[in-house]
Amino acid sequence: MAAKLSCSQSVLERAVQSSGLPGAEDFIGKRASDWAPKNIDRFKMPQRDNDDIVLALVTVWSQWAGEKVDRRWWLNQLARAREERTDTAAGANLVPTTLGAQVGSFPPILGLPTFLPAPPAVFTGRKQEVNRLLAALAPTPSSNRQKASTPPAASPAKGPVGSGVVSAVAGMAGVGKTALALIAAHRAWAQGWFTAALYVDLRGYDLAPVTGDQALEVLLRQLGTEPERIPPTVEERAGLYRSLLQGFTSQGRAVLVVADNVSRADQVLPLVPVLGRHRLLTTSRHTLPTLISAGVTTLDLATLLPEGAVGLVREVLHRVDPASRRVAAEPQAVAELVRLCGYLPLALHITAALLAMDPYQQIADLAAQLAGASSRLEHLDDGERAVRTSLDLSYRHLTPEQAELLALLALNPGPDFGLEAASVLAGAPADHVRPTLRELTRAHLLDHASSRWSMHDLVRDYAAEKTQAAPSSGERTSSGTGEWGQSRSEQDARRSHQRPWLSAFRKLGGPADTRATPADPQGLAPLYHQALGRLLNHYRVTAHYAAGRPSLLPRRIFSRSDGLAWLDSERANLVAAVKRARAAGFLKIAIDLPLILDDYLDQQRHFDDWITITAISRDAAHETGDKSAEACAWGNLGNAFRQSRRAEEAVAACERARELFQQLNERHYEAQACTNLGHALQEAGRVNEAITIYEDARALYQQLGFKRGEADVWDGLGKAFTRLGRIEDAIPALEHALDLYQQLHDLQGEAITWNSLGKALRIAERSEEAITAHQTARDLNQQFDNRHGEAASWQLLGQAFQDVGHFEEAIAAHQTARDLYQHTNDMIMAATSEGSLANALQATQRFNEAITALERARGLFRQRNERRGEAMSWEHQGIILQETGRIDEAITALERACALYRQLPDRQRERRSWNRLADALQEAGRLDEGVLARRHATEGHHDLDGDAM
Repeated sequence: MAAKLSCSQSVLERAVQSSGLPGAEDFIGKRASDWAPKNIDRFKMPQRDNDDIVLALVTVWSQWAGEKVDRRWWLNQLARAREERTDTAAGANLVPTTLGAQVGSFPPILGLPTFLPAPPAVFTGRKQEVNRLLAALAPTPSSNRQKASTPPAASPAKGPVGSGVVSAVAGMAGVGKTALALIAAHRAWAQGWFTAALYVDLRGYDLAPVTGDQALEVLLRQLGTEPERIPPTVEERAGLYRSLLQGFTSQGRAVLVVADNVSRADQVLPLVPVLGRHRLLTTSRHTLPTLISAGVTTLDLATLLPEGAVGLVREVLHRVDPASRRVAAEPQAVAELVRLCGYLPLALHITAALLAMDPYQQIADLAAQLAGASSRLEHLDDGERAVRTSLDLSYRHLTPEQAELLALLALNPGPDFGLEAASVLAGAPADHVRPTLRELTRAHLLDHASSRWSMHDLVRDYAAEKTQAAPSSGERTSSGTGEWGQSRSEQDARRSHQRPWLSAFRKLGGPADTRATPADPQGLAPLYHQALGRLLNHYRVTAHYAAGRPSLLPRRIFSRSDGLAWLDSERANLVAAVKRARAAGFLKIAIDLPLILDDYLDQQRHFDDWITITAISRDAAHETGDKSAEACAWGNLGNAFRQSRRAEEAVAACERARELFQQLNERHYEAQACTNLGHALQEAGRVNEAITIYEDARALYQQLGFKRGEADVWDGLGKAFTRLGRIEDAIPALEHALDLYQQLHDLQGEAITWNSLGKALRIAERSEEAITAHQTARDLNQQFDNRHGEAASWQLLGQAFQDVGHFEEAIAAHQTARDLYQHTNDMIMAATSEGSLANALQATQRFNEAITALERARGLFRQRNERRGEAMSWEHQGIILQETGRIDEAITALERACALYRQLPDRQRERRSWNRLADALQEAGRLDEGVLARRHATEGHHDLDGDAM
């Protein structure tokens, strides 16, 4: 064996030296079948002399491993690699498409993130388009990027090549926009041009397209932002996104973002990087004028040229059988076939798949079938009608069960679906549906990834037509497996046995049997209308249990963690289901499902989805005359608005909820609506009005004997009194709230009120009692793992420590509060904690650390577009700088504070800053400017430009 190894090493070393491989020691002992497909592109191509060298290597490896050599297969692989290398203008700079795709993706930069989906396994005929995109994505001399390879020569696209931060690929559906974008993105990544590569599918042509703020959420997660730290509003998310990209820029690094399936400019505009070193690559069926006006690089993608279309069919067939010569044997038939497909990649893939599934079919026969087909997608252009023809052919190859399931799956409202949803649509057991899904995937009518299936939107449009054309009466007589061959009563009995919670759900007021629903306004045939009703009811029922609602069964369907995981995976479907339910006339489901999801969407901070579907619930309830449900929806909408910092809208929604509950004489809910209205009024700064509303709620709760609600009101009153400085009223109110919470053993409510009481005690200069109150609140919050409540306790405790001169304890408390607020994604309060920390540091004369804390606070405020906080941090920094004798820097900081206060406007704080600026200017000997600043403070000359000083 030793002699054999030595001989093998010698042969390998000589072969490596001749072929140009990096080094024999890297490959000694590896199996040929493991190494060669991944490394064959590293040979010096296209020299044909290397064939013998490669085969020698393969032979040695194969003998060593006891394998049999398939010389024909290896010669075929070499020919393909040589052909692709010849087609590549940049030579070795570009990774070969087919062989690179065989291993799943192109080589990334080790240790750095890429979220790009795998590139397509077959991709031909787009050499010029790929090079144009690479030229636009490549680093420019002025971008100061990391060292990168020189991009290939390319024809210019519309717009300044290489200078734009956005590249937009536009074209008709099925033309291969996503495939082109992924190929270009993977090659740019392999070149080392980018430190990170991000991807988001905006689903622009789905029922529920991804909005700009939802896309920002996806990208922020990919950039490493923890879910609980993603802010609620689009402005805040965009600010955080830009801040993170700016951080990459400051480190000399670049980010590539691929935004797929854009339908509107507002989906993608929030994703545009501010600085030129980053790149955004978008795809859309439309050429978006807004993006063009922004000066982006655009590429309108046409269908393939005839040669490229033939090459695509050849490559698909070669992947199934490397020895296939079907294309070469029927050149005229292939040319006719690709013409009938309109040279559209989607149609070509489907027809090539049909040929691959039937290796004995003549290409001429398939072309004749295409030529003789009459049904087409009438509303699309010539190329799209070729897709319809291809789909007709593919559809005719399906069994009855496969055809029916394809049509049923088109009813799913969201972007993808799981096995359970497919089973519900089919009315058949999962084990019977799974093989059919597998066959539909094999026929390229479904895509399958991570235990979920999706359907190309053109395929879905085609399949949806079958739901319109289906017969309106009669039972299916298929001989297929599962329930498709059973009577209606047998199907109902099986579903009742398999999913017992469907019958239990009737107690919630929802129809478990959706056959009683009215005709579909969208024109679905009755069979499919019933199937849609089953699916929507499935989403409603399962969401009910996943969200942890009171169980109607003796056992739990979900654990807490499993329920949350299901809701997370189905959220897009659930949101789309609400919209589809409203459109299809299932108004009860459209009303119920948002009310079921309110706690989940609140806790997971999906405020935009919460607002969207709750508004639908409200409108559907109003349409049906269900005032109680409408009032509940208005109340939930008010809470969602308040969480999104839309205070005035929250006030209006809560007022409407209160009015409706008053009309219904539902006094308990009226009291709850009053409490929520009081919270919204406080959020809006209308404190006196909040007190009046709280008093109304308190009277109602006292009449009803509902102590929990009364305790909430007393806490709200105490907070409102504290904000107004009415401490003599605030402390008794909060103490009464505490008594009620303690009677009810409500630790969470008690913790909240201990913090409220501590704040009031501080104002009353009862600092030691305040410290005890905040410590009690902290301990309670830790007891039930309320991180946000604990952060508030630490923040307030730090202020109380500072009141009594315990500055080191105050510093530690504020640092803890800051970290906890950041963990719970409350960046406004994290920034506030930094300001409190700066106060404590200033008191101990640690001035540089205090300024650093204020700079951190200002950055957080700026990310969230919180200008008042930013102004206050500038003002505070100016005071510290003046105190330490850094007068010129103090003047600059105070000028910025004045300008921000003027923009808000905040006249009181602006006046205070002008006075402080006047003091600093006079101290610097700039007396005339000091007089002018004093005039700003006393006379309010807001029209004067601060820069004049």
